[in-house]
Amino acid sequence: MKIQKIKREELWKFITLSIGASISQIALILVGLSDSIMMGRQSSSGLAAGTLISSIYNLGLLFCMGMIIPITYKLGSVKYQKDNTEKKRILQGYYQMVIFLTIFVMIFLFGIVKINSYIIKDAIVISLAEKYAIGLLPGVLPWLLFYLIRNILLCKQKVKLTTILSGISVLLNIGINYVCIYGVGKFKGFGTTGCAIATSITNWIILLLLVFFIRRDRDILPEWKRIYYKKNGVIKEIWKLGIPSGLVFFSEYLIFTVGNTMLSHIGTDSVIAMGIAVSWLNLSYMFPVGLSQVLTEQIAGYISVHEQNNVKSLSKLSMWVGFFYSILCGILIVIFRESLIHIIVGNLISKELYILSERFLFITIGIIVVYNMIVITSGILRGLGDVKTPLFMMFFMYWIVGIGGTLVMTYLFQEYGVLFGMLLGFSLTFAGIYSTYQKKIWRGNGEG
Repeated sequence: MKIQKIKREELWKFITLSIGASISQIALILVGLSDSIMMGRQSSSGLAAGTLISSIYNLGLLFCMGMIIPITYKLGSVKYQKDNTEKKRILQGYYQMVIFLTIFVMIFLFGIVKINSYIIKDAIVISLAEKYAIGLLPGVLPWLLFYLIRNILLCKQKVKLTTILSGISVLLNIGINYVCIYGVGKFKGFGTTGCAIATSITNWIILLLLVFFIRRDRDILPEWKRIYYKKNGVIKEIWKLGIPSGLVFFSEYLIFTVGNTMLSHIGTDSVIAMGIAVSWLNLSYMFPVGLSQVLTEQIAGYISVHEQNNVKSLSKLSMWVGFFYSILCGILIVIFRESLIHIIVGNLISKELYILSERFLFITIGIIVVYNMIVITSGILRGLGDVKTPLFMMFFMYWIVGIGGTLVMTYLFQEYGVLFGMLLGFSLTFAGIYSTYQKKIWRGNGEG
């Protein structure tokens, strides 16, 4: 099969698919933000417990996201095969994986909660944290299934339905939150725990709506009796692809957790300023995540039919799109920095905290540029079937070299040293990943 060089129409479709995938990611952040606002109005103990459990929950989900994302590579590599047998086996394997990942998140969540029960001294926070974790458990399976189906639809270049449902989930979660937390009529609500219950209910409603609309498409929803079909030759391979990718997602989030821990020993203002900076960083990298997912599927498809020139063109183009997008984010942060700070902490903010937050945002611009480029380059490498390089670079360049540099910089520059160290670690990680990208694209897999 001959594929023509990338045209402007194909480029526009590529960008719109990336935006559609990004909106689903942004919805997850907005749901968490609405949860925090409502929990904060309940009590400080409730907010502390909810924030703690949500961070652990999200850490588990991010690992699962990393495990599932390589499906774009697997489906892309068989994109042009007329026989659907391999596609069906891939789908069966990933549906099986979701069952195991659900059990993993449950065990992970309760394991960390138990560990924290020995660390946290506030008995009320511990009690609320345990109840909050129980409320989240029923929502794990529907969330993972929705995310899996969303990626399958993405490979079929269909993102409209999941984009709309993701937007609905934000509004639905706010309404159910209010009912479950504060109650309505004779129903008195569950307090802070109601926020977790609302999240689970929202997850199930959105999944059921999605299944209703795609219920007859066996290319997306295989027969349930076939999901547990034992003779599936791709099970080991998809786990082998998923674990390195999952660990990268896990590590990326864990890095900011470590940074917050280091800042907590310096002062409360530093932690708040870091929270402001990371909130906008997380939002800014949602588009590169969506772009990288689309990129993985497209490149895997081109590789499967030996269209190396398209691989080169799309890879180079995506890098430039990611770079200019990151620069745009930096410009917007500089222009709207005052509003970005007040949205998070309100107008009751000290002059010292404002100045610190402003400086943190300026340093974060550099992190955004490098971090987004890591995400996009990793998407290219996944399309080439390489999931180990990003993991190795993240582990070696960041956790060994970068963290050491962070400790030195923190000693020299105090609170600013944590962000400088992050910038150093991510820069070294990107340098390593980009070097591998260059070799594979221009000397290895990229050569015609």
